[in-house]
Amino acid sequence: MQGRCQFANKGFKMTTKRSDIGVYMLAGGKSSRMGADKGLVNLQGKPMLQHGIEVLQSIFSEVTLVSNNPEYLRLGLRIIPDLIANKGPMGGIYTGLCDSPFEMNFFVACDMPFIRSQAIEYVLAKAKDGEITLAGIGGKSQPLFGIYPKIFREEIRKNIEHNQLKMMVLIQELKSFTLELDVLGIDHEKTFSNINTPEDLVRMQTEK
Repeated sequence: MQGRCQFANKGFKMTTKRSDIGVYMLAGGKSSRMGADKGLVNLQGKPMLQHGIEVLQSIFSEVTLVSNNPEYLRLGLRIIPDLIANKGPMGGIYTGLCDSPFEMNFFVACDMPFIRSQAIEYVLAKAKDGEITLAGIGGKSQPLFGIYPKIFREEIRKNIEHNQLKMMVLIQELKSFTLELDVLGIDHEKTFSNINTPEDLVRMQTEK
């Protein structure tokens, strides 16, 4: 069922949960700088990825985690492993597109715990058929916060086969556009803050 969007309080508000779009959180990274699986490290009393999952679950009826780590099973989420191992975020997106029954699919990284529902809803409202739709700040696209149509699955597979794994190169190759989030009046820099190191984790323990 498609949710109806209303614009209020500088953002889009969904009146029903969306069930017509695939939703995937990517948690397949090596986390070498963190020294532990990033998604499972404790951030403000719960696993880091749980913060983002709760935001997604407030908007969508189902959220799937792309991960090869069986420890995530304890979180009660639907989990699928990478179809092609060790191919980074591009491999995770390819896995999600192969899994999804939907044409439009929202992807987000697990290490952005402070994502905002307004940003997600804005991207959903502005998405165009047949185009990758990404959020952006200051002219910089966020390739791991956006909508990827299923029609690009084979193009992504070809990049993987040639070991061309840079996301921004992929974005430039395919039909895409970026939405600047300044209009929403939210702290978009914090929204897209990545937690990659123990120092980042300590710094973010008091953020909201």
